[in-house]
Amino acid sequence: MIISRRLPTRLALLHRASLLNDPIYAKPEVNGVDASDPEGRIPAGLIGTGLTVPIPRWPNYPVTPPRYDRLQVFWEFGGIIELPYDELVYPVPPPIIEVHIPPRYLAVDGVAYLYYAAWGHDVNDTWSFKKKLTIDTRYVPVNLQPVSYPDALLGYLNCQSARKLWEGVRVKVPPDPGCAIGDWIVVHWNGYLSQNASGPTIPGTYKEVRRQLLTDADLREGVEVLIEPYVPHIEPMWINASAEVWYELERNNLVIRKSVKKHVMIDRVQSGQLPCGPP
Repeated sequence: MIISRRLPTRLALLHRASLLNDPIYAKPEVNGVDASDPEGRIPAGLIGTGLTVPIPRWPNYPVTPPRYDRLQVFWEFGGIIELPYDELVYPVPPPIIEVHIPPRYLAVDGVAYLYYAAWGHDVNDTWSFKKKLTIDTRYVPVNLQPVSYPDALLGYLNCQSARKLWEGVRVKVPPDPGCAIGDWIVVHWNGYLSQNASGPTIPGTYKEVRRQLLTDADLREGVEVLIEPYVPHIEPMWINASAEVWYELERNNLVIRKSVKKHVMIDRVQSGQLPCGPP
């Protein structure tokens, strides 16, 4: 309780940050962002994973109890200041403290400023210069792993598949460490009259399925969606045909990453017989 009374409140910290005019420490660097770029352009590959900010140990850091310091990292965007990191450092800080800026801070295009403050045990504060960062999500990286088809055998869905084609096609989206609870997975399905998803798509077969990530299990195991109904999304692929699926990771109504496309071959004709279909 003594600590909480002596330290500034969160509101006071944010107000102090808005009046920042006496920085001493160098502006923070961001792993993966070119330090020589004055605009601090964030590479597309970091938009979906977040930023890692190495904060060097400040001078006159605490070395013995009962002294403690406090480190805050500030994120300023669109006139709003937030504290993605605010922790006591006790008793001795490491040479580098790696601070993670979650992807949610990078979902909207614009210019942000990143800086930090180290507060001593005596509540004296020392601030860094601001690091300018430019967020541009118009280019969406294609770096999510492709889907799988749980009922396919050797790349085929056919009359012998464990799940009948007219009951829908299961599509499994794998887990990815860049996903977060609240994100949306948007699955896209298209049909083709070829075995390798080449040529024009079959009109009417396109299907979009949206699935929100709601639990730790979703993040840990990935999610599964069902492509249905059979007509019109599956039935036209009856011989030497295929379907192709890709998906997008959507956050705050913006697509921030896409997957590689993957197709599955579909053939509902058995030798010397009519195509299999619903009873």
